[in-house]
Amino acid sequence: MENILKYAHIYNVEDVLRAVKVDENRGLSENEIRKRIMQYGFNELEVEKKKGILELILNQFDDLLVKILLLAAFVSFALTLLDMKDNEVALCDFIEPVVILMILILNAAVGVWQECNAEKSLEALKQLQPTKAKVLRDGKWEIIDSKYLTVGDIIELSVGNKTPADARIVKIFSTSIKAEQSMLTGESCSVDKYVEKLDESLKNCEIQLKKNILFSSTAIVAGRCTAVVIKIGMNTEIGNIQHAVIESNNEETDTPLQIKIDSFGKQLSKIIFIICVTVWIINFKHFSDPIHESFLYGCLYYFKISVALAVAAIPEGLPAVITTCLALGTRRMVKKNAIVRKLQSVETLGCTTVICSDKTGTLTTNQMTATVFHIFRESNTLKEYQLCQRGDTFFFYETNQDDENDSFFNKLKESPNNESSYKKKISKNIIDDDDDDTDYEREPLINMKSNVNTIISRGSKIIDDKINKYIYSDFDYHFYMCLCNCNEASILCNVNNKIVKTFGDSTELALLHFVHNFNILPNNTKNNKISMEYEKINNITKQNSDLNGGHDSSTYKKNKISDKKSEPTFPSKCVSAWRNECTIMRIIEFTRERKLMSVVVENSKNEYILYCKGAPENIINRCKYYMSKNDIRPLTDSLKNEILNKIKNMGKRALRTLSFAYKKVKSNDINIKNSEDYYKLEHDLIYIGGLGIIDPPRKYVGKAISLCHLAGIRVFMITGDNIDTAKAIAKEINILNHDDTDKYSCCFNGREFEDLPLEKQKYILKNYQQIVFCRTEPKHKKNIVKILKDLGETVAMTGDGVNDAPALKSADIGIAMGINGTQVAKEASDIILADDNFNTIVEAIKEGRCIYNNMKAFIRYLISSNIGEVASIFITAILGIPDSLAPVQLLWVNLVTDGLPATALGFNPPEHDVMKCKPRHRNDNLINGLTLLRYIVIGTYVGIATVSIFIYWYMFYPDMDNHTLINFYQLSHYNQCKTWSNFNVNKVYDMSEDLCSYFSAGKVKVISTAASHMYI
Repeated sequence: MENILKYAHIYNVEDVLRAVKVDENRGLSENEIRKRIMQYGFNELEVEKKKGILELILNQFDDLLVKILLLAAFVSFALTLLDMKDNEVALCDFIEPVVILMILILNAAVGVWQECNAEKSLEALKQLQPTKAKVLRDGKWEIIDSKYLTVGDIIELSVGNKTPADARIVKIFSTSIKAEQSMLTGESCSVDKYVEKLDESLKNCEIQLKKNILFSSTAIVAGRCTAVVIKIGMNTEIGNIQHAVIESNNEETDTPLQIKIDSFGKQLSKIIFIICVTVWIINFKHFSDPIHESFLYGCLYYFKISVALAVAAIPEGLPAVITTCLALGTRRMVKKNAIVRKLQSVETLGCTTVICSDKTGTLTTNQMTATVFHIFRESNTLKEYQLCQRGDTFFFYETNQDDENDSFFNKLKESPNNESSYKKKISKNIIDDDDDDTDYEREPLINMKSNVNTIISRGSKIIDDKINKYIYSDFDYHFYMCLCNCNEASILCNVNNKIVKTFGDSTELALLHFVHNFNILPNNTKNNKISMEYEKINNITKQNSDLNGGHDSSTYKKNKISDKKSEPTFPSKCVSAWRNECTIMRIIEFTRERKLMSVVVENSKNEYILYCKGAPENIINRCKYYMSKNDIRPLTDSLKNEILNKIKNMGKRALRTLSFAYKKVKSNDINIKNSEDYYKLEHDLIYIGGLGIIDPPRKYVGKAISLCHLAGIRVFMITGDNIDTAKAIAKEINILNHDDTDKYSCCFNGREFEDLPLEKQKYILKNYQQIVFCRTEPKHKKNIVKILKDLGETVAMTGDGVNDAPALKSADIGIAMGINGTQVAKEASDIILADDNFNTIVEAIKEGRCIYNNMKAFIRYLISSNIGEVASIFITAILGIPDSLAPVQLLWVNLVTDGLPATALGFNPPEHDVMKCKPRHRNDNLINGLTLLRYIVIGTYVGIATVSIFIYWYMFYPDMDNHTLINFYQLSHYNQCKTWSNFNVNKVYDMSEDLCSYFSAGKVKVISTAASHMYI
């Protein structure tokens, strides 16, 4: 049974039903349901047990540098208590440990907040599952919580429903059924599903090919069917993604910044330990000095000096300065539409070496768009036109008939330093439309005033009467009638006629967008009639939406278009105008055998017209005539071959092609009932034209990828789409070369790559510069990211779908789309692009490199200062003179005197050539040996200078407090001060009881003066 359920796609429905022991007409019994729930559990996604708040807090202190600071604070606190005299202690004595603890608590709070955010991705996955399901039990259909579904349940699904579990289709009640599963597979279009089993050779095929399986959390966009549940909960495909996200959470590694700070902490701890032990041992002879009262107190005193030295060596302000610098970078990135969820990711971007990008919704718009169409023009010539957009203006231009690489996207490609001349010409022509002189250089463009090939969209006036007459030709009329009426999708707009919501199949929506964008209305359109229809159709749409659980394609497909619930919506004016031109009398739905859809309509002249759309080969073979401008002419075999060659060339550019035809029919033709009648009716058609549809690249993404290459960053495409579409898009956006001659350029099917030996996989990922992965599943994406990380690459993963979540979580930097991205992808990411613009990633990388350079500058500044402090205390310990810096003053210097200037270094802007340099290695040290040597020399100089000023004060400078000048011998034996004659002490403090306390409490002014000189 388990084997059949695992490979249900290669078994007949009867075999699957027999395996799960269920009658498709009766369903499971209550007793059987209870047994199966006990066996399989509930149909819900598990969420990893959350860490308790105490565990999260403790994790923030699991860092070597933090542990050193904690130890210093604890020892300082303990020594302060031991050093109490007469059980009296001043609050200021605890300043040192208190300040250190405050810094650590602040950093811990930031860390806890970040980890709490990171766990939300698992909760977001659960929200994708539908809460209700229609199920057949004991012969009755009922609505239940989807949690109680179990293996073997018979469920019913129709348009708008989300699939509650993985299920094998049992019976289809409509002519076809389609599912929208781009969030799971990355496919651009909705997928046709059917009942028939697959060949056994496809036993281990990718999920995209399992056309008889409906996957949990995917939506039905067309048709109605019943299905038998074969997997529930964590065993479903969405459950596998949940598993992968949990694993990625557990496998999360330190960022390059954390690695560098840890390495720095280890080096610092060794140096501190050596220096502290050395100072303590050097002063061993002073442990028994009379001033200490006992050997133990002398031991503790010099131990306290060693702790002071440790405090001097540790840059206490470093965590605060790093956090401030990262926060400043985050703020700058927000202005560039990059929202940072994890502070450390800002710096990690700077060393990114590979960007693995999902295609659908990331590199492309995730909106199927009609970009190319072909029609017959004068002299029986078949011409192809590309659609172009500038702002709100749409127009056509003629392509090179013989060059299949003459691509719409190539024409639109922006150059950093150049703009093609035709862009400027068109812009000028659109703005200056009253100018009669339109004789400009057109290149492939068509003269806008004298030819139909250019149409101005909404918001622009019709230029002259020629355009008006041509727009309402027979060709235009039947073309738009077919697009709008042979179509079951719908689009809703706001009061400004902007699309806010869409319903239906993505391909059919592309046709409606085509009509809506060009805003061409039929003759004699009555606006009041359209307005009346708005409210009627809107009410029907709302009712359908309520019955289907409120699902629509816009909100399901990653919220592509904002849906403001408070805003009234209306059907598109233009689409409604064309639909109001007729009454649909009969819909002949699409079937796999016919590969086309037809409608019979009655127009205002009481004529019955059949409109057909479908696969080009099927439409062309049924056509006897074609329309050329206003004439109907015979469609010869040579013309058919010409159309098919055109279709073939469009296919090479990964365009999904549709053809359109029509003919007049009789009123009794609407009563046909069988497939033979369908064939007779859909015959001797008049060919209108063809349309090419694709999910187009986002604006400027090609330029952004070129900039990545310039910066030494490789960009790989990882998509669930087919290889032809993936390669075509990759070439358009500069991921692949157009000539296919580069030996370090390749395309792989996800499963093919997975089957390669590990060493071969590593070789390809390490050496190849241009790679496209197609038909990938979530596990493939995650595995590719893992191998790249094992090779020492710093990987950024971009994506927007649920299927991208595991890879987003595994990558060094997960980047999600803010507008089109699912909530799951956003919660799994480190950075969210508020504008969905790939170019923003380039700006973020530029900012990351700048932040690293600034960070390196201020860390080196802090270290050089701290070396000066260490040198100062070390020298005083060796000379046996009083310690030159009090612990509180050390903290002041580290946090304020050093911290503020170091923070200022974080404001430095990026260098002009920062994106022309290759990315640094993630393991590059912040401070190398030569740099450390240089700062030791500088720090030693500063330390000697400080101690020299300190000594000069006692020996030669009495002006400030009129103290008695002493010689160096006395200074180095200051614990014998009670035996000196004529020794006057500092007048600032009363030290009559203990003259020697002048060298501790009374030395504040001299220390401050020395410190001032040190930093001046």
